[in-house]
Amino acid sequence: MYNPTETSDHITALQQRVDSQIIQIASLNKSLTRKIHQIQNVKDYITEVYQETDLVPESLAEVARMLDIQLTKPISGEATFTISWTAQVPLDFDPDDLEISFSVDCESDVEDFEWLEESTDIDAKEGY
Repeated sequence: MYNPTETSDHITALQQRVDSQIIQIASLNKSLTRKIHQIQNVKDYITEVYQETDLVPESLAEVARMLDIQLTKPISGEATFTISWTAQVPLDFDPDDLEISFSVDCESDVEDFEWLEESTDIDAKEGY
């Protein structure tokens, strides 16, 4: 038979368990945030040593491996592409209206490869 007091007690017990787990999750999140900050400090220190000495001592490289820190450095540069092309167009097509687009993919083992198209110069003429 239905007992409202028993149901209410059960709901209260469940709510207490939920509240306890919420507190535990908050504590774990705080601990995780602290560990992430500590690991970032280690990475920053190793990067600073590299910038000052142009090398990473083996002991610091081992610490990075133990903490699963991927040691990286930024590089940048320029690449020039020359593309030769031909096209068949309607007789009334103005070569100055030609638009060409391309994309760039980096096939090397790098992360966060970004590129910016700084200029595009299209030289279109009639005939070959």
